[in-house]
Amino acid sequence: MLMADRSVEREAAIELLLERYEQPARKRRLPRPAVSATATNPRCGDVVTMFASLRDDVLTEVSFEGTGCTISQAAADVLAELAEGQSTSGVAALQLDDLLAVLGADLVRTRLDCASLALRSLQQALSAQ
Repeated sequence: MLMADRSVEREAAIELLLERYEQPARKRRLPRPAVSATATNPRCGDVVTMFASLRDDVLTEVSFEGTGCTISQAAADVLAELAEGQSTSGVAALQLDDLLAVLGADLVRTRLDCASLALRSLQQALSAQ
């Protein structure tokens, strides 16, 4: 039974990654972002630019643009959703493990550089403000 549960979890994680890659909800440039930053993965060429609007130290809208693999682009879409509505300090405290919990750690374990690209970009944007 445990093996079947893992198989179902893996299938759900694959489905989430593919859905977020093929139909990202937050892939767009914000017209007037308060902060933005771009991160690149030199190993594979993935690029992610994160944008955020702020009000009273809270991320009111978060989006991204980018090119690259399924994992980097899906992770950017998931991160934009996770970060929206959080304080800047809350986003600064986010760890890669928080993102991996949504993406499926077992699925992306060998591609951590890709999975962390958006998080590095958004945290860089917030630290530069």
